[in-house]
Amino acid sequence: MTDNNLNEVFKERVAELSIGERNLALLDGEEQDKKYLDLGFVDDRLPESKETIVHNATARVFWYYGNIIKGKQAIITSDKKIHRNTLEKFYNRLLKTTETIGHDEIADFINYDGYIGEIAPLMSKEAIKRYFISKTPLDKRKVFRDVVEKILYYMDFGEQESIAYVQACWIIATHCYPLFYWFAHILFNAPSESGKSKNAFIMTQMAFRGFDLGASAGVTPPQIFRTLEGNRGTIWIDEFEKQEKSESQQLVNQILNASASRDAYVIRTEQIDKKWRAWKFPIFCPKIVCNITGINPTSLSRFIVFQLLKTNSIEKGRRKPNKQKDIESFREIRDILSILIFENWQEIKHIYDTLQLDLVNRDEDNWLPVCAIAKFIGNDVFDKVMEYIQTYQEIRLQSNDQLADFFYALYENVDEEQKYYTPKQIAEFADIQEILSQYKSPAHWIGKSLKSYKFSTNRGGGIRKYLLSKTNVKDIINRYFTIDKTSHYDTDNTNTTEQHITTQNNQENKENVSLGGVSVVISESIEDINQLSGDDLVTFVKEKGSEGYDMQEFISKYGEETMHRLLREGRLYENPARVLRAREV
Repeated sequence: MTDNNLNEVFKERVAELSIGERNLALLDGEEQDKKYLDLGFVDDRLPESKETIVHNATARVFWYYGNIIKGKQAIITSDKKIHRNTLEKFYNRLLKTTETIGHDEIADFINYDGYIGEIAPLMSKEAIKRYFISKTPLDKRKVFRDVVEKILYYMDFGEQESIAYVQACWIIATHCYPLFYWFAHILFNAPSESGKSKNAFIMTQMAFRGFDLGASAGVTPPQIFRTLEGNRGTIWIDEFEKQEKSESQQLVNQILNASASRDAYVIRTEQIDKKWRAWKFPIFCPKIVCNITGINPTSLSRFIVFQLLKTNSIEKGRRKPNKQKDIESFREIRDILSILIFENWQEIKHIYDTLQLDLVNRDEDNWLPVCAIAKFIGNDVFDKVMEYIQTYQEIRLQSNDQLADFFYALYENVDEEQKYYTPKQIAEFADIQEILSQYKSPAHWIGKSLKSYKFSTNRGGGIRKYLLSKTNVKDIINRYFTIDKTSHYDTDNTNTTEQHITTQNNQENKENVSLGGVSVVISESIEDINQLSGDDLVTFVKEKGSEGYDMQEFISKYGEETMHRLLREGRLYENPARVLRAREV
C-alpha cells in the first residue's frame, strides 16, 4: 500500500472517529425541558450531594415572569433585568435569501416554547418599576392578610373563616406554581345563587394570570388549545356541567383528568400539509371549576373542594366584585403577589422540598403547595390550615340523601320556639339514631354538619350548642335539599306531600311554597306538570327567545328538582344573569 493510500485510510478513520465523538456528545447529558414563557425559574447550580450545593460563579439563579415590552416578548427576572426577543426574519428579494435581524435574548437563558398571549392579564409596568427601584422587601404577613380580607369582604363562610386562609394560600401558590410537582385544582360545587361563581371570580382575579376559559359558552377545541398555548395562567371554567356529547366538554374533561402534575399532557392532533400529526400538549396550570351537578370520581381526586352555602349576610350578598374599582383593587393585589414571589421564591421552594405532612398519597399531593405557602407566611397560618385539613373530608357530590334525611328528621324533633341543643342531645332522637347508625360518633358528625350550615352557636361548659327551631331548620331544607313526594317523616299529617301542598295552598292564598326542599306548586298544577316531558319544558324555554327564561319563574312553575335534572342532562344552561337558556342540539 502506498503512502498516499495510507493517508487516505487514515483521514477516513479520523473522520469516522470525529463523527462518532460528535454522536456520543449528542447523547451525553439530559434533555432540557421546555419552559413556559409566562413564568418559571432557572437554577443552574448543580447538586453535588444531599448536603451541599456547588455554587458556580457563573450559575444562573432567578425567577422570571413573561411580559410584552415595547411590542416584543420579554421576561422580567428576579435579579431585576429585562430580556427581550427582538429577533425578526425577513426575505431578501435581491439575494433571494432569508435573513435575520435582532436577537432572542430570552433563548440565551431558557429553552422555551409558546408565546405570551394577551387574554390573561400581565404584571403591570407600574409594578415592574416598583420592584426594580424597591430596597425594602414586602411584609409577607401583611400581603397575606390583604388577600384574606379581600376574600372575606365579599364572601360569607360563617364560622369557617379558615376557608379564606386556604384560598389565600392557593392564590399565592398560583404565582409560583412551576415550583410544585403537583398542583390541585379548585372545585366549587353548590346550588344556584350560593356564591360559587362570585368566589371563583374573586380567586381568579387575584390568581396568576386568571381568566375565564369560556368552555361553557361553546368554544371549540382548537380555540381552547390556542388560548392555553399563550396564556399559561389560572383557568376558570364556570357552569361546568355534564354535557358528554359536546366536543369542548370532552376536551375539558380530558384536560382535568390528565392529572394535576407538572408533566401532565393531552394528545393533540392537527392536519399539517395534508398529513395528520400528533404530539403531547402540556396542560399544567392552576384550574378553578364551578358546577351544580358534581364531577366524575376520576377528576374529583385532583380537586380541593368547597361546597358553599347561600349567605345569610345581606350586606355581603350585595357586594359585587366585578365593578371597575373592585377589579382595579384585585389588580393591585395580583401585582404585589408577583413581587412577593420575586423576593421569596427560593425560600418557598426550599419549604416545599423539605416539608413533611401527616398526610399520604393524593391528599399529600393536593395539599402540599397550600401548606408550603402557609408555612412560609408563618406557623400560626400553617396551624390554621392544617386544622382545616384535619376536618376536611372528600365531599359527596353525587348525593345529599343522608343530609336531607337528617335535616328533615331534625325538623320533626325540634321545638317551634328557638332553643339551644347540643349535638349529643340531637343524636339521641330516635329518627336521627336510625339515620346515623353507621357512625361511631354521631354527635361529632352532627356538630360538623350544623356548623357548616351556619346555625347560631353558644358555648357553655366547654360544649358547643346550636340555636334551632322548626323555622330555621325548615329554611335550610327549603334551600338545599329535595325529597320524594311522599314523606315518611310527616308525623302530624300522614297525607302525601301533594295533599299537604293543597292545605298550604289554601292557607297562603295559592302562593308557591317549598316543602322539604322541593320547590313545588299548587296541586292543580302538579297534575299538569306530571304530563309534561323534558322536551316540552325545553321548548318552553326556547319560546322565550333571546331574553331567556327567568330561573325563579321556572322553579315556581316546574320545580327546582326538574330544573336541576335538565341542567345535569345538558339540555338547559344558566347564564350569569340567572336566566335559563336551551342548548341547541
